[in-house]
Amino acid sequence: MYDPVSDLVYLAVGNGSPWNYKYRSEGIGNNLFLGSIVAVKPETGEYVWHFQATTMDQWDYTSVQQVMTLDVPINGEMRHVVVQAPKNGFFYMLDAKTGEFLAGKNYVYENWASGLDPLTGRPIYKPEGLWTLNGNFWYGIPGPLGAHNFMSMAYSPKTHLIYLPAHQIPFGYQNQVGGFKAHPDAWNLGLDMTKTGLPDSAEARSAYLKDLKGELLAWDPVKMETVWKIDHKGPWNGGVLATGGDLLFQGLANGEFHAYDATNGADLYKFDAQSGIIAPPITYSVNGKQYVAVEVGWGGIYPISMGAMGRTSGWTVNHSYVAVFSLDGTAKLPAMNELGFLPVKPPAEYDTKEAAKGYFQYQTYCQTCHGDNGEGSGVLPDLRWSGAIRHEDAFYNVVGRGALTAYGMDRFDTSMKPEEIESIRQYLIKRANESYQREVDARKNDQGVPLTPVVGIPPQ
Repeated sequence: MYDPVSDLVYLAVGNGSPWNYKYRSEGIGNNLFLGSIVAVKPETGEYVWHFQATTMDQWDYTSVQQVMTLDVPINGEMRHVVVQAPKNGFFYMLDAKTGEFLAGKNYVYENWASGLDPLTGRPIYKPEGLWTLNGNFWYGIPGPLGAHNFMSMAYSPKTHLIYLPAHQIPFGYQNQVGGFKAHPDAWNLGLDMTKTGLPDSAEARSAYLKDLKGELLAWDPVKMETVWKIDHKGPWNGGVLATGGDLLFQGLANGEFHAYDATNGADLYKFDAQSGIIAPPITYSVNGKQYVAVEVGWGGIYPISMGAMGRTSGWTVNHSYVAVFSLDGTAKLPAMNELGFLPVKPPAEYDTKEAAKGYFQYQTYCQTCHGDNGEGSGVLPDLRWSGAIRHEDAFYNVVGRGALTAYGMDRFDTSMKPEEIESIRQYLIKRANESYQREVDARKNDQGVPLTPVVGIPPQ
C-alpha cells in the first residue's frame, strides 16, 4: 500500500514455511520480518522501518491483512497512523512515518498471548501456546485461518469506526511425528495432520461447532474497543463496504447479502444470493445512478479444507456470479435447488486395517482440497460419494495416473505407492459408511420423511 502523506510503501508480510518454528529455524530467533509490516521508500525500495506483530511465528499468523492509514486524535494530538487487524487477534496502531507502536489490543478472544508489551507491542506469550517448543498438543484460538483473514475491513470518517469482519476458527497444533519430513505434492507444515483432524463422534463435533463463530465488529481504533457487533451464524463471511449514507454492506457465508445501519448495526435489507459470499462489495455510479455490486461465490481454504465444519452457517454450494443492486432494482434469481445433494449409498465392505493406514495418507495429501476427515463442504467433490471409490482401478486412474488433471486434479503416482493410494480408497469407503445414514437423515423433508437417496450402481 502506498501512503501519499508519509510517502511510504507499506509491505504486509506473511508466515514462514514450514509453520513449525522448531523445524523451520531450530526454535531459534524471531524470524525477522515474518508477520510484519515493512515500510520502504517508493523511489528506491530503501528500508525505513518495520513492525513485527508475531515473532517466532508457529501458528500461521500472517500480517498480510489490509493495512489502512487514518488521522486520529491521540492524547489531544492528531496523528497520522497505520492500523491493521492481522490474523493473530490483536489490533495494532503505529505511527505512519516512524513505525512507533502507539497502541494494541486483542479485538477477539485469543489464547496464545496474555497481552502486548505496552512499549514495544511485542506479544507476551503463554507457555502452553508455544507448541513447537513444548511438544504438546495445543488447541489454538485463533487457528491458522486467523481472527481476521483476507476479507476487507472498512472505515467511516463519519462514525470514526472500523468495521471488521472477524471470526473464531480453532485448530489443533501438534508436532509432526518423528521430526519434519517433507512429502512431495503435499502441504508440508511440520504438523501431525492426523491430530489436526476432528474426531467423528457427535460429541466432539458438537463441542467444536460451539467454538466456531463469525461476527462483524464496529471497532473504535482510538479507544481500542468494540462499540457494537453483529453475530453471524458462522465464520468466513465477506468483506465490508461503508458508505457516506451511513450504510454497511456485507455478504455472508450462508448466502445472504445485507445492508446494515453503520451507526448501530440495525439490519436494513437482506437478499438471498443462493451461494456463500466472501468478496467485498463495491459501489459506483453510472450516469448519476448509484449501484452496489458484489462477487458471489463460496470458496477459500475454510470450506475447502474444513470438511463438515465448513458448513457451519448452513448448506451452500459455489455459484459464481456478480450481483448488482440499485434502489429501483427488480431482478430475481431462479428458484434454488432446496435438496442440496443426495448421498450415494456406498459399497458395504472395506478393509479396516488398510482404512486406518489411509487416514494418514488422506490427511497428508487430500485433506487440504477435499475436506477434513473425508467430508466436503460444497466447493470441491466430496469423495465419500464419488463413483471412483467403487473400483480400485478407477480410483487409481484418477489419483495415481491423473485422469482428471485437465480439471485441476493432480496425479500422485510419484508421491505414493499404488497400495498407499488404495488405502485412501479404503478409508473413504469407511467414512462413507460411517456418515451415510447421518447425511440421509439430515436431508429429511419438512414432515420428517427422509429424502430418497441415490443408490450406487453395483460393480459390473
